[in-house]
Amino acid sequence: MNRCDVLVIGSGAAGTFAALAAAEQGARVCIASKGSLLYGNTRLAGGIVACPGFADNDLPRHFVEDVFQAGERISRRNLVELVAEGGLQSLQALEEWGYLFKRNDQGEPRLTQAGGHRSARTMICCYRGSSLANLLRCKIACHDRIRVLESHVLYRLILTEGGMSGALFLDMYRGEPVVIEAPAVVLATGGAGMVYAPHTDNTREVTGDGMALALLVGARLVDMEFMQWMPFAVTSPPDLVGINCGEPSSAGPQGVLLNCRGRVILRSFHRMTRAQVARVIFREIKNGGGTRNGGVIFDPRANRGDPDGERTYQERRSLGTLDVVRQAYGQEAYQWSVPYEVAPSVHFTLGGIVVDNQGSTGVEGLFAAGEVTGGFHGADRLGSAALTECFVVGSTAGYHAWEKSRRKMKVQKRIDCRGLVRELHALFDQPGRETPEKLARELGDLMWRRAGGVRDRQDLEKARRGIADLVLKSEEIKTPGLKKWNLPVQAAIELQSMLVVAEAMVLASQTREETRGTHYRLDYPELSKTWEGKNIVIERGIDGVLTASVKDTDEL
Repeated sequence: MNRCDVLVIGSGAAGTFAALAAAEQGARVCIASKGSLLYGNTRLAGGIVACPGFADNDLPRHFVEDVFQAGERISRRNLVELVAEGGLQSLQALEEWGYLFKRNDQGEPRLTQAGGHRSARTMICCYRGSSLANLLRCKIACHDRIRVLESHVLYRLILTEGGMSGALFLDMYRGEPVVIEAPAVVLATGGAGMVYAPHTDNTREVTGDGMALALLVGARLVDMEFMQWMPFAVTSPPDLVGINCGEPSSAGPQGVLLNCRGRVILRSFHRMTRAQVARVIFREIKNGGGTRNGGVIFDPRANRGDPDGERTYQERRSLGTLDVVRQAYGQEAYQWSVPYEVAPSVHFTLGGIVVDNQGSTGVEGLFAAGEVTGGFHGADRLGSAALTECFVVGSTAGYHAWEKSRRKMKVQKRIDCRGLVRELHALFDQPGRETPEKLARELGDLMWRRAGGVRDRQDLEKARRGIADLVLKSEEIKTPGLKKWNLPVQAAIELQSMLVVAEAMVLASQTREETRGTHYRLDYPELSKTWEGKNIVIERGIDGVLTASVKDTDEL
């Protein structure tokens, strides 16, 4: 059994900023990561970071207004204002640590105008998310008050009468349960893209663990009906399905979309939002116009004879975003000489745990930051705002976790986890007939078909029943008795979380009877003023049943 002042679960941008903020106050911090340190979605990020207030004519309130516009008026103002005021400081801290943003010949940062922003306020990272991840790895490794535990799979958060007391993990390397005691816990486990696998560009560790386990100890979820879809992802071969290969702005002014019969379904869409383009593709697929691999045809060829289109092509090639097109479809597709298939893919989980402007979940001693939380983005998100939110809210949560820890340490008692440990041990060597990997694939297929980018009452009800069937099947799982690196046991733990999160997504989608942002209801196709400023909150009752309620945004 291990003890620390602040336990951070998750090691992406939000988790590392939380750990550093707490450690700088003098806390003994432990970061527990399911995979390797900073090998999650942060490493895959495009490396563009919104910097509100950097330009002379750009005020923080302008950023706030843009977030509300993109999120269709259901974002939480206190969170948005927190990020607007702290974004510049967080990026300055990165540069002080040695991080490099692209600059012009005069040494000024190159600012670009990302999707949804009224002006150029987005800084461009050198070498994308990998360079950010490498810097943060070094920063963590050099800090003598931070301990890192890699390959530790979260099994349960531990709640006692005094509030959060730590968490139970499975150490994959040793095959043993590990209890980390801490009076304050920060969840930074990321989103839930794998609920839709393989139709996601997320890393495989992103299985909604933090959301599901926070529900279990009394936290609430919000905005779970909203998933951001990247409209263009690879549809074949199978091992590349879901990998992002572009967005509307990268399609060029002459790019067109066609259905399987060769009919043009969209043209001149390079200024449209991701949600708008994804919606068109989803509707075409649902109406029978999809290809054999479940996508549509993107034809970029006319761009090569157009000056603006040629610039778009050369920019995409230089950034490396066409590399996966070459890998999947060949050299001619890479050169935009032939059309190729695309389909939407889950890019970002917009909903998550309800937090306040201190990162607190409302559960004593439990904080959260990053993609595991909801409320900042609303129904859709600005391009480049996700990393900024991770930096600011991560730091805030880490600082306040330390403040909470200082007040609780004197009264903390030893905890008894023997029952949870026995429960975890029982997952090994199960004799059932269902493998967790197979059930996870069935869940991904169900969510893609019944709760994807376009939904209606009938499909959502089928999704709800299908999830219930999978819950029953999950009681008959089969796992080996292997001790070290028992990946089926890890998959069984993740499946528990994915089923809970999937149910929350479907329940929220059933409740919101309108179309808003990334949530599109075929049976309620219009944006409704009745729903403006309204959020769907998911809670877990003492009987384990999930319930949905409608709250005014200000009530959260």
